[in-house]
Amino acid sequence: MSEAANAGSELGKSDWHSHLLPNLDDGSVSQEESLAMARQFIDSGFRDIYCTPHCLQGLYANSATAVREAVAALQELLHAEGLPLRLHTGMEYFIDEFFPSQWPEILTLGETPFVLTETSPHADPEQVKDALFQIRQQGFTPLLAHPERYTYLFPEAKKPGRRWFKRRASYRAETTGSGGLPAEINDLLDMGCRFQGNLGSFAGIYGTAVQTNALALLNAGAYTCFGSDAHRAKNLDQILTLGLDRIRLVQAR
Repeated sequence: MSEAANAGSELGKSDWHSHLLPNLDDGSVSQEESLAMARQFIDSGFRDIYCTPHCLQGLYANSATAVREAVAALQELLHAEGLPLRLHTGMEYFIDEFFPSQWPEILTLGETPFVLTETSPHADPEQVKDALFQIRQQGFTPLLAHPERYTYLFPEAKKPGRRWFKRRASYRAETTGSGGLPAEINDLLDMGCRFQGNLGSFAGIYGTAVQTNALALLNAGAYTCFGSDAHRAKNLDQILTLGLDRIRLVQAR
């Protein structure tokens, strides 16, 4: 089975989205913090981490070369510390008008065909589709990071309130397949986009609405893989534990 096809079976073993590399973006601020995060990953059962620093024009202009070098350096440090954690290269590409300039240096997640992308919560759906189509044209698979956090994919979330949460909870409970998802989400899935869920979303760190969206997507089987989206060592162990426990509880039903 290919690494991409096997992604869904790697819950609790592979983290497909992390900011573990030190001093490249708003993630780890030092080698010491990266080591502390690595120990928490290992204690939670993880063995493979995809390092995905932000690639955002004007803020985090990381290159594929810089990421490869940072992964190699941190992997060597982990080995020296006796920490059994395998690191893989990657990037979290922000979809905006500058995204097309990333070609042809685009960096996939390790040896998989996945290109991890993120958008603004209120992005233009057509701009997003255009960028994802570009990825498909290049022969890769777009992997959308934490779709549960994007307002434009959940039109009902535009007017939250007690009644909305009640409707969403009912909708989540009744969802049994991708056919029950909003049209905006089905459009992306139909064009070959795949979804990566954040463990923190299931743990509730982004709020009730995002958690409800994540559970709806999980119940519908819309996620291909999961990631911590870990930025700092603080509270990482709780996020990993709570997130994994919630996902496993739903999958066991």
